[in-house]
Amino acid sequence: MPIFDLSLFKNFPVGESKRVQFRAECFNVANHANFMLPQNDIASPEFGRVLESAAPRLFQLALKFVF
Repeated sequence: MPIFDLSLFKNFPVGESKRVQFRAECFNVANHANFMLPQNDIASPEFGRVLESAAPRLFQLALKFVF
């Protein structure tokens, strides 16, 4: 299953040519486990085991001043 990201933003005017932008972003919205490749070193005791996964759901908020 692919990882889905979501981003929402809203612009607030400040004067004639300036604005403040509020952003809310969510990475891996479904919080689906995305496993990496299994260990492929045949001499390793973990051979064939999956030891890592991609990042879990993350939220990020930001303010941006555009001039």
